[in-house]
Amino acid sequence: MKGGFAMTNSALKILYLLIIFASGALSAGFSYAGTPDLAPTVPNDWLEEIPVGYQQLSDYEDHNSSPFYISGSDLYYNIAVENIGNSIAGDFYIRIELDGPQTDSWIYNLDLWPFFSDETFSFSSDKYLGNLQPGAYTISVEIDYYDDVQESDESNNYFERIITVGEAGYSSISGRIFGDLNFNSSKDAGEIGPEGWTVYSDTNFNGAFDSSEPNDITDSNGNYTLTGLKAGSHLVCAVSQSGWVQTYPYQLSAPEPQKMSTAESQPDNYTTQGSNAPLFKMGQTDSEIRPNMIEANDLIGISDFRNDYTFAGYSGQGYAAAVIDTGVDVDHSFFGPDLDNDGVADKIVYQYDFAENDSSAADYDGHGTHVASIIASEDDTYPGIAPDADIIALKVFDDEGNATFGYVENALQWVVDNADAYNIATVNISLGDGENDATFTPGYGLNDELAALVEMDIPTFCSAGNSYMDFNPAEGCSYPGSDLNTISVGAVFDDDIGYMSYSGGATAFSSDSDRITPFTLRHSDISCIMAPGAQITAAGLGSISTMSGTSQASPVLAGVSIIAQQISEDILQRRLSFAEMKDLIKAAAADIYDGDDENDNVDHTYENYKRVNAYDLSNALIEISDVHKNYVTLEAGEAKTDLDFGFYKLTPDFNTDGAVNQTDLSIFASCWLQSPEGDCVKTDIDESGFIDYIDFKHLVQLWGI
Repeated sequence: MKGGFAMTNSALKILYLLIIFASGALSAGFSYAGTPDLAPTVPNDWLEEIPVGYQQLSDYEDHNSSPFYISGSDLYYNIAVENIGNSIAGDFYIRIELDGPQTDSWIYNLDLWPFFSDETFSFSSDKYLGNLQPGAYTISVEIDYYDDVQESDESNNYFERIITVGEAGYSSISGRIFGDLNFNSSKDAGEIGPEGWTVYSDTNFNGAFDSSEPNDITDSNGNYTLTGLKAGSHLVCAVSQSGWVQTYPYQLSAPEPQKMSTAESQPDNYTTQGSNAPLFKMGQTDSEIRPNMIEANDLIGISDFRNDYTFAGYSGQGYAAAVIDTGVDVDHSFFGPDLDNDGVADKIVYQYDFAENDSSAADYDGHGTHVASIIASEDDTYPGIAPDADIIALKVFDDEGNATFGYVENALQWVVDNADAYNIATVNISLGDGENDATFTPGYGLNDELAALVEMDIPTFCSAGNSYMDFNPAEGCSYPGSDLNTISVGAVFDDDIGYMSYSGGATAFSSDSDRITPFTLRHSDISCIMAPGAQITAAGLGSISTMSGTSQASPVLAGVSIIAQQISEDILQRRLSFAEMKDLIKAAAADIYDGDDENDNVDHTYENYKRVNAYDLSNALIEISDVHKNYVTLEAGEAKTDLDFGFYKLTPDFNTDGAVNQTDLSIFASCWLQSPEGDCVKTDIDESGFIDYIDFKHLVQLWGI
């Protein structure tokens, strides 16, 4: 990387500062004075500095002052760093990150300088990125010190822009709100407005407008346009005003499931590679037995989910999870009774050993039993996430404890062929190759089987890997977690469990909920979701055991996905696609930051990650099912149009004949003490959800009686 900077002050002043610094006048006493505050900005003259022939990238926030442009395969940027706080002397860095069809990040180090208040460094450089793929990118710039502390109180040390490369960039949604004068749920001639209403994309699916969400205000004709949208799922909502009721949309506007566009994601069939490459378990046994898993359940919202009557009965019944692992303890009490006396707990509906080619998936290790229990144990003290789901145990380890990707490939082929027969809703692979892939990787012959599962709306969850000690601070995930058609899962602590040391040398000097475990691999772009993974007590061989690892985090997501599919099939009448599942999990997840409160012996990425929240995810599905909202999926660069909303202004002229008379009174009487449905919506004047005496009082007032 090439780069340079220059102070905006004169050369004489710079020379003077260097002289007094070299003389020692500043070296002893110069330090932070109060709270320094560094702000990345765009130099006022940056446009004039762009060389002729360079293409400026468009920026939806400010089309005239984007500090980024491209020439060929290089990304160029031109920014400034202004000290808007107190004077400082110390090392600090500029971190620039590209997130989109390609991902990359890099750091430019600024050497020790006397950096006075109100001084400004202008900074320009370029970065070779190969051939930039067309699409929408988020570029972020962060300024910070090398003190291993996130300056979360510095409101000005970060900014980001959405830019586009080529024709396929960020997306947009447009439409209109119309006044449905005749209450027929369609836009007719002359039905315009209202003006000044807010339309927004509910990016976190929480059913409320947040100021940070993309939004627009309707014009005098009721038109709106949402711009700068990323590809994926969007829930478009209109903020209703008092005295109006919504008439359109009135039917579920669910899209067709989004399919992956890559060739790997649309296979006509699968092939068998039979790789002999080994893969490894991603969990280790701990000595402590926890009395329950309340902390983990509280952290991810499962406790709230189970206490909300809205979701009563959603526990995975009728669905199955395929667990590709070391097998399962087939007669463990956590997997239910053995009512047919065949020596196998009735929850285990199928088992097979692909390493030894026999019908017994008996577990001699305990890893697979533990993983399966996290998904679907029906024990009262240690219940699984989906305690009524069935288990399909697909063993891929031989009697010597060795596994190959060829065995996993055969197991995945079985899942593709038998998913319908067993109503398989999810696949869990808490295994990996031990590598640290920084990009999506099709490997070992599994990608076509995994792509086939994507086409069947069956998500596959994989452990991210436990070897961060070997690779930190480089981001990455082990395979198959790095496959385009899987969702990788990293591990966080669910509580303060004190000092913890792990194989490989990773050590947490202290721990607390939502701190990222020091062993977990992590990547902010390879769909890495965080979940509790230390310490997790669940079924062991013949008893219970406690284990820690991304092996334990992955089945948490697998169990959550079963619940999500069950809710979706009930209220949306279809399964979520793989892309929707991933989008919604992320949208409803909590944000956690690597490096804010972790206390361990590894270097941190200083990146944001998502930690699953099952309760918020379930409520997001309720929001999607709301018949008054537009739920759509966008491709990169797509301009979606005609997403309209109709509203009817409440009036005592119920039959809209231009007069208030006996007919209107008859309409009101027919709706008396009913719920506002159909034409009776118009008679719920106070919008209480019921037609009663209060509405009659309003009606009398409107009539002027």
